[in-house]
Amino acid sequence: MRKLILSSEENSRAKALATLKSIQKEDFKAIFNLVRDKPVTVRLLDPPLHEFLPHSVKEIEILATELNLSVTEIKQRIESLSEVNPMLGHRGCRLAVTFPEIYRMQAQAIAESVIALKQEAGGDPKSIQFYNAIGLDYVSCSPYRVPIARISAAQAEIRAKNQDTESETMSV
Repeated sequence: MRKLILSSEENSRAKALATLKSIQKEDFKAIFNLVRDKPVTVRLLDPPLHEFLPHSVKEIEILATELNLSVTEIKQRIESLSEVNPMLGHRGCRLAVTFPEIYRMQAQAIAESVIALKQEAGGDPKSIQFYNAIGLDYVSCSPYRVPIARISAAQAEIRAKNQDTESETMSV
């Protein structure tokens, strides 16, 4: 996160974002695999900026070396991001205004991890039922799992229609 926030060049920031995206994608995959058909609320990164800024001379020197910048450049970047009251500063949407690429990266990581989950669970009957319930009409799976996926999709559709019929009967 420090490398992303303190990078002055787009190239360095892109590299840091790619690293974060990879981490986030694996985390999201694990979460989505764990909860399967339960709803999930994903809170986007909302880091307290002041906690990610280096404070000691040693930390600044190490970061300067890692980012291939001078200590002076790092200090200037820290100064430009400093806040009078960090708890009212770069949080939530203000962080997104300053670094919109963070939220773009997270949205991509979420979408890509969900797509990967669909591919991995495409032939799983419970997953097929869930995908049907949320309106997905296509999932990919191994050719060997296509028959069970088709049967599961038909069963999910029948269950959904039966539930609709029961709801209509109860409301009459």
